[in-house]
Amino acid sequence: MTRRAHRRLFWGVVAVLLAAHALAPSRPGLFLGIAALPFDLGYHLAWTAAAALAVVHLCTRVWEAPP
Repeated sequence: MTRRAHRRLFWGVVAVLLAAHALAPSRPGLFLGIAALPFDLGYHLAWTAAAALAVVHLCTRVWEAPP
């Protein structure tokens, strides 16, 4: 994949993360049926993990090496 494609992928993921953060559902119940994890906490943990992966992608594939 080209650097341009990686940039487009990164910005697409950022847009999805922004929308997911703005429209975060809040409801009672369990996250994916895990008994010890409330839905709100599980959702935000999953969102944070996805954001961390986006930062790793930014640092490893999108940024150009210094000249």
